[in-house]
Amino acid sequence: MTFSYGVPDPSSYFLPILALGLVATAPAAARVGRALPGRGRSPAVAGALLALALVALATPWLRTGWERRGVYVRHEQLIRSMWESVTAERGFLIWADDMAYRLRAWQILDGEKPGLTVLNPALLTHPQPHREFVRVHGFDPLAGVALPRAGRLGHAGADTVLAGLSGEVARRLNLQSSLPVFVFDPAGPSVRLLRKPTTEPAAPTSTAPSSPLSR
Repeated sequence: MTFSYGVPDPSSYFLPILALGLVATAPAAARVGRALPGRGRSPAVAGALLALALVALATPWLRTGWERRGVYVRHEQLIRSMWESVTAERGFLIWADDMAYRLRAWQILDGEKPGLTVLNPALLTHPQPHREFVRVHGFDPLAGVALPRAGRLGHAGADTVLAGLSGEVARRLNLQSSLPVFVFDPAGPSVRLLRKPTTEPAAPTSTAPSSPLSR
């Protein structure tokens, strides 16, 4: 399941299993120590050697983890600055990425910009979120859109279909609703206000420094 999800670096998905494995090393080391000659000091010696080995193995990973933390902190700052640039009290904000949950978290936990509907268009391909959207907003941005079965696409095909779907959902939302529609794109980076058919072209509401995750 982890590999089928298609993420480029699946190592973080195995961290819980690795943590359980490390917990299991302590009793295993104790059993080995009791089985060795001179076992009065063997458990302590084995434990010390195991601790040194773990420190040696963890050192490069700790450095990597610290570097990644810096990348994520900078990315969080970028997302925050883009989020704060949207001043509309009501509207749709489209971010075609799983990380759209960050904006929803700020809405739910911090009460920020409650009038904005944050939407990852990929969610509309699932029945329950699709029905809920239609119930709340009274129109269907996927009406008449034929969606191929995901199992037949493969990862690359699915990414292509979802990219096209995101643009189509944004276009339809902009036509079907009188509310402003923003396209959130940290890779640009930009927050783009879509032009309504009867209004003058609108410039992007913000630009920001390059996203550290887009390298």
